[in-house]
Amino acid sequence: MRNFICLFLVVCLQWSCQIGNLTIHDTDLGDGRTRYQIIDRPVAQQIFSNDDSLLMANDKAIIVELENPSFEDSPSGHSFIPIKWKICSNTGFPKESPPDIHGNDNRFFYVKHSAPEGKQFLGLVARDNRTSEHIAQVLEYELVETDTYMFSLDLTYSKDLVSVSRSTNQEANFDTPLVLKIWGGTDACDRDQLLYLSESINHTDWKTYFVKFTVEQSFDVLILEASFDEEYSLYPYNGNILIDNVSPIYQVGK
Repeated sequence: MRNFICLFLVVCLQWSCQIGNLTIHDTDLGDGRTRYQIIDRPVAQQIFSNDDSLLMANDKAIIVELENPSFEDSPSGHSFIPIKWKICSNTGFPKESPPDIHGNDNRFFYVKHSAPEGKQFLGLVARDNRTSEHIAQVLEYELVETDTYMFSLDLTYSKDLVSVSRSTNQEANFDTPLVLKIWGGTDACDRDQLLYLSESINHTDWKTYFVKFTVEQSFDVLILEASFDEEYSLYPYNGNILIDNVSPIYQVGK
């Protein structure tokens, strides 16, 4: 159901559409941006059925859509930044590679998963030299201070992701589970507010995670970062996390 709604939102970007109790409007932000959408609250509650706090004037829920949320707009490939996403180039580790876009028709690094949405998904790793991968996107609409938002994404990990250890320069399996950190900032290099810290992603089946947060200071950059799970080790290690199907961001409270 959620995938259908997201597809329908894309179709309606240029028009005002209505089916039953669902109404989607293009909203002019005054600076050329039109990704700020409004839908009826009952529909949003169907998407986030485990949350009953959707709260907006006139029973509307405001959403901000991400671009290329399922990593389909780029060709699959290792060390490849997805279209509409970016990374911080000022990491201090110029020899480290960018994230990977895995596909159903390839087996990069022996990863055998298939995408839960579309044909591609994202892979992030953390390394035994204390480095980790991330991606960031500049949102089309700023998330406002003191407002509460919610979105979802699908996560898993692979028991096989064979690459080269940066510490030993030898082949290694990046098979230890990681956690996902989600940050808000004003640049891909900023980590202004930690919005979400996942549990250990130690399952090999895809699961949907719901992210809910209240903004402390307005921001327009969302950052997804792989991070070490201290329950597994206090020392850096080689691990991976797989991501797909990022939903729109819904405002659920003020």
